[in-house]
Amino acid sequence: MKKILYLDMDGTLFDLHYQMIHVLGYSEDHYTDDILFVRDIYGIEYDKGLFRCLRELPIMYYFAKNEDRIREHYDEVKFLTYIGNHNKLQVVVDDKKFCLNNSGLQASDMLIVEGSKLNKQYFARPGAVLLDDCQQTVDAFNSVDGAKAFKVDPFNREITKESESEFLRQLGIK
Repeated sequence: MKKILYLDMDGTLFDLHYQMIHVLGYSEDHYTDDILFVRDIYGIEYDKGLFRCLRELPIMYYFAKNEDRIREHYDEVKFLTYIGNHNKLQVVVDDKKFCLNNSGLQASDMLIVEGSKLNKQYFARPGAVLLDDCQQTVDAFNSVDGAKAFKVDPFNREITKESESEFLRQLGIK
């Protein structure tokens, strides 16, 4: 059985919340309310490089620190990312590739999810593991026999040994 690790980008590896609130100046309401987010941000902020230079979250730090061990354990490591449903798709794809490359990762390992973030479930199969910040996505992925998904906290910005141990445990690495 082929073992594949999928890591979500926004809210798992990279801090979209910080970018929205502190760099672009939106209120918490805009970030947490999907209707406001779609109405006010789609098509406006994409041209400002919304995804180009996101700050790294602890999961990214843990991944980079343990990358050799992780890549020995998994046959493939891929970065799943939902790109939205709007007229700026290529801008988002280009900026997310830039973000991965800028963080020392391979943009060629990015897999694009269209239509709905819940479509990440179509990557689920026995031996696949997903880390994601969206509970609905985790639940959909876990509905496939033999697939495992874990929810990460997109607001955790503290790097600790305990969090790193939990990260490695979720990945099945001791």
